[in-house]
Amino acid sequence: MTINAMLKPIVQASAIQAVPTHIITGFLGAGKTTVLNGLLAQKPVGETWAVLMNEFGKIGVDQALIRQQDGIAIKEVIGGCLCCTSQLPMQVALSRLLQQTKPDRLFIEPTGLAHADQLIDQLGQAHWQTSLQLQAVVCVVSAAMLLDARYRQHSILLSQLEVSDILLVSHADEMQPAHEQAMQQLIAQYPKFEQQVYLIEQGRLDFQYINYRPAHHSIQPRPLLNPVIVGQKPIGPKSFGHKLLELTEQPADSSTSALEPPFHYVEQAIGHEVAGWCLPAVWQFEQKALIDCLLTASNWLRIKGVVHTEQGWIAINFSPTQLNYHSHDGFGDNRLEIIVTTENSTEKSSNTTDWQTFERKLLACLRSPQVEQLMP
Repeated sequence: MTINAMLKPIVQASAIQAVPTHIITGFLGAGKTTVLNGLLAQKPVGETWAVLMNEFGKIGVDQALIRQQDGIAIKEVIGGCLCCTSQLPMQVALSRLLQQTKPDRLFIEPTGLAHADQLIDQLGQAHWQTSLQLQAVVCVVSAAMLLDARYRQHSILLSQLEVSDILLVSHADEMQPAHEQAMQQLIAQYPKFEQQVYLIEQGRLDFQYINYRPAHHSIQPRPLLNPVIVGQKPIGPKSFGHKLLELTEQPADSSTSALEPPFHYVEQAIGHEVAGWCLPAVWQFEQKALIDCLLTASNWLRIKGVVHTEQGWIAINFSPTQLNYHSHDGFGDNRLEIIVTTENSTEKSSNTTDWQTFERKLLACLRSPQVEQLMP
């Protein structure tokens, strides 16, 4: 049975009218979730807004970073990229979200490693035409990224810029003449942003600036004029789950959502590796020791989490250009993920010894009662 056939009854049942749909894209650490929080805060009373989030990791940190409020429904697709792994998990999650919540508006935040063009192609397929109405696509770039050639030349960021209609430059308070010059060079490369670039701080942006449908998104896909035969086989990265400190391989279809904390996993895909930890909420870290420990990880691109410390719960959101953490209301457990690059590396694709060593240092940051229980 095809994906279209599996989804057809779900989509038809949920689609009374096309739901305005906003894609918020951008590379790791650009500030997508902060922007999303700012947009969700502008939801009119009486409306229901839905959010589909995608994380490269498998324990769902981003959902914990979204401020909880009435009328907001959130669903996550974890473990890989919406556009690079099998399309079925995303399609099913989206169908269920539409069916169960019947939202007035939908936001999709793909992982920072997503090729947004592939996601847009998926949402343009026939079975979504009557369910979704794609609005202006937003790309978030931090001010620091404008000056960093690693970001400016990265194929993923370039693909995100290519399909976006609006450019948001976050951390605008850091803009200096060099940043302004780099931004103008980017606009010269993508003239479509000339009238659609906004400098923002703390994710603050008037929702009306993104609430429109570009003309090119109104084009309906049609068959080719000449018949062709296409063969396609869904593929995706294997999933590996690891119990804390045991590092034992699990079946490829294992899901971390079914495991009780504490647990740990390591996974590789598209030139990157992600390690994640889910620990009981009662476990409490020494905050300064934890921050120092996290920064010892090698080749990291993104560190994020919601963690219980002796000073209270904190949300962590680190990128190579920004080290941000702030107080948080708390969550059902401690969650931490680290994304590192394996591109241009001579190391093996999976180095469990390094992660095991890092985990020992991480657990050493626990306050003494937990450390004694874990490390007799």
